[in-house]
Amino acid sequence: MAGIMLSGCNKADEEELIAESKARLEKTVNHLNLQGPGETIDEDILNIYPHITANDYLGFMYYVLQTKRGITLNQLDQALLFADTAEHVYTDASPRLRRELRTEYLDFLIHKGNILFARKEYVVGYDTFFKILQLLKKHPYKDLENIVYHAMGMNAYKQKVYDKAAEYFKNELGSIDVTPGQYLPSNLRFFRRQQALSNIALCYNKLKILDSASLYYTSALNYVDNFHKGNCNIDQYNACRAVILGNLAKLYLLKNLPDSAIYYYNQSIYLTLYRPLQNPASGRDVKDAGSSLIQLADIYRSKGDMKNFRKTIKELNKWYDNDINYVFNHDEYRLGYLRQNASYYEDIGNSKKAYSFLQQYSNARDSIERLETISKEKNLSVAMEIKTHEEEVKTLTLSNKLIKTYTWSAAIIALLVTVVAVLFFRSGQKSKMNNLTLQTLNNEIKQQQKEAQYAFEQAVDANREKDRLLHVIAHDLRNPLSGISSLADIILERKNNVEVQQTVEAISKASKRSMTMVNELLDSAENQSVKLDFSKVSLNTLAEEVLESFKFRANEKKIELELKQSSTEVFVMGDTSKLMRVFSNLLHNAIKFSEGKKQVTIEVTDQQGKAIISIVDHGIGMSEKVLASLSDGFGSIVRNGTDSEKGFGIGWKSCQQIISAHNGNLIVTSKENFGSNVTIELEAIEP
Repeated sequence: MAGIMLSGCNKADEEELIAESKARLEKTVNHLNLQGPGETIDEDILNIYPHITANDYLGFMYYVLQTKRGITLNQLDQALLFADTAEHVYTDASPRLRRELRTEYLDFLIHKGNILFARKEYVVGYDTFFKILQLLKKHPYKDLENIVYHAMGMNAYKQKVYDKAAEYFKNELGSIDVTPGQYLPSNLRFFRRQQALSNIALCYNKLKILDSASLYYTSALNYVDNFHKGNCNIDQYNACRAVILGNLAKLYLLKNLPDSAIYYYNQSIYLTLYRPLQNPASGRDVKDAGSSLIQLADIYRSKGDMKNFRKTIKELNKWYDNDINYVFNHDEYRLGYLRQNASYYEDIGNSKKAYSFLQQYSNARDSIERLETISKEKNLSVAMEIKTHEEEVKTLTLSNKLIKTYTWSAAIIALLVTVVAVLFFRSGQKSKMNNLTLQTLNNEIKQQQKEAQYAFEQAVDANREKDRLLHVIAHDLRNPLSGISSLADIILERKNNVEVQQTVEAISKASKRSMTMVNELLDSAENQSVKLDFSKVSLNTLAEEVLESFKFRANEKKIELELKQSSTEVFVMGDTSKLMRVFSNLLHNAIKFSEGKKQVTIEVTDQQGKAIISIVDHGIGMSEKVLASLSDGFGSIVRNGTDSEKGFGIGWKSCQQIISAHNGNLIVTSKENFGSNVTIELEAIEP
């Protein structure tokens, strides 16, 4: 450990911190009744990862190495416990440490996913791999993306979901082809690419789509022949060809060409078991050759060629490898070995051995079938869920035109309502001509509303996701349009010129905010992401404007609005219009779920460099069930307000997305019948 320094520590502090770390790790391991640290494990950590910057770094890498050691020793239960502990350490670590460990964490998750599939916990395993893919979308590591798709393909193949396995292998192939050379050296690219081509062909073989299988086998063979020089040695080249030739034999067997299948099986077996090795340390893939011998024996037996059948079984027994791989177990390989030996000993008249092998075969087959029966329903539901999601995405893309149509219709409605308000203001009297004009405009509004409703119904039928997006548009437009409507009513009731002027100015501001919001929603529909236009924003000013725009609605419900501010003005870097949207949504909800003669308070403070905005009401509050539904995204529980105001249950998700885009936090606490407190935390900046 000499020479390894923790940041901010001298040598004495460093040794003390590492000692404390080791003691903590040993205590945790002993608590789990697992094997403690080996004599060299801590030295191994320091040798592999010399730049230790925090206590949790040592902890995470220790548990990762213990996980990999458990896999190597085929101790999957212990390995999974270590894996869970490693994930907890990583989750609880600081953001900076998580960034430093991101590559190691992704690699670790791949191992954890493989353990789960080995334990036949398919649903959790797929969840782990999808988590990896989501992380890779945010932080691309192309070399890891290849490995993830390969692992998912192999696991899907093991579950006999061959169409899904082919899709994953194709994703792997596409990822390999676009990965830059600095991330994937040419020799590694060669092995992964030929393997992906061969695996795709094998999936089509299982699906009995023989033309496609033949095409990919030919592509794999040509690729190996044309690109092996400089990327692999002669032993590796022959091993690659042997696997492809063995798979081609399966193809010819499905085509009912047994003689061609025998030829290719023998070619594959020769290259694997009998061709002299240039480098004996390379070893031989006896499992692949053994699988070919099992299938070759089946062909000989079906042809009645018992001489070659017996010869083939003797070769199988000579090379059979019972060291089963921890992930895929090679169930077919083991079952084939037991089945063929039962037939062999029956053929040569040794009934005792034949019965012994038959009994082992029956027990192994029953055990495997029980496990497959347990996992089948979950596995198929996962596959269908994935396919359904993909179809929904395709439908949403094809129906984008309908979304735009509805959005523009809603925008036109907003403009027409504003025009009607202006016409009322300019009217000095209610003449017949003005009444006729108003009636015409109202008819146009109704027609637009009908067209918008039709577009909305079409969108709902096309896709549930589209339905949610349209509700978001309706919800976000509702607040400013409601304000415009209230202001228009005031124009009719008040005659004072100064007040009228102020009201018109408020209409102008509200209209502009409405148009800005419509444009933002259109961008969101096209880009599916939150774009921010950052500038210096005064939260005090923003809170005052929002409060002013809701005074009319609050007065209608006899609700008192109160604004509390710190002595100094609080500033943040943010998007003014989007923060206004969040404040408006939250204040609207506070008023909506408050009864008459209650108080709603907005408080703006600066607490140790954090800008804190709290909106507190004393209304009907939320039950634990309603609070839990907020994590649903679009609100699985929808409630009307205390004055029967309609609700969609979608504003909270919109607010969350905007605050998250500002690197802030949105927190809600509530108790039924006692009100709610919604707090926004943002990073404060200097005035």
